[in-house]
Amino acid sequence: MQTEIISLQGLELRLGNKPILDSIEHVIYAGECIALIGANGSGKTTLLRALAGITRPHNGQLRVNGLDYQKLQQALQIKRNLGYAPDQPPIYGNDSVFRYLQFMAQLRGMPKASIAGSIKEVLEIFDLDAQRNSLLHTLSKGTLQRVNLAQACIHKPKLLLLDEPTNALDTEQCASLVTFLQTLRAQGTTIIIASHHYTAVVPICDYMLKLSAGSLQKILTPLTAQEILQTNDQLNYTA
Repeated sequence: MQTEIISLQGLELRLGNKPILDSIEHVIYAGECIALIGANGSGKTTLLRALAGITRPHNGQLRVNGLDYQKLQQALQIKRNLGYAPDQPPIYGNDSVFRYLQFMAQLRGMPKASIAGSIKEVLEIFDLDAQRNSLLHTLSKGTLQRVNLAQACIHKPKLLLLDEPTNALDTEQCASLVTFLQTLRAQGTTIIIASHHYTAVVPICDYMLKLSAGSLQKILTPLTAQEILQTNDQLNYTA
């Protein structure tokens, strides 16, 4: 029997009087990897922020692992078991990479004894060891993005939310990220990836969710590069 990780029931979110998400209904199961697609302003970031507990829905119900953000203790438990890499990373410029990751690990409630080892692991995974003592404000956009991804993964979350994770990454770094996500998925992590440039990540996803006019459309994942391009045309979707 599949385990529900995310349950959306009649979820509504508005910006002023404009509906961004309109009575969304969907269930995501443990271990699934999903590409969240849609044009600018379609609500991808809004939905991820709601799933991360940052934006509160106006109506409907959002449950993560059966827990409710409306209840404080349950909200804290949800946040400690998810990783979120926003499209604009929460970077504190005067921190070093190591100190920033240390702070984020502490924020997630990680045991003190395991933090140093976890930092070492993500520095290696995201090729950041040479920058461990560098101040964040001195780093390139691509390096900052890798720091952003590292902070989201440092506590080995059961649910990983990625907003435009390939931004500022070169081709080799994108390939490394996809390989890492495949590893996480094999370990049972549920992954949601919002992206404009989804060609790289779609092949590892179970399906796509397209946001348009406040609604969600489930689309089975293409398997080949040609099918991805054909689907792109069929969606009338411009990256």
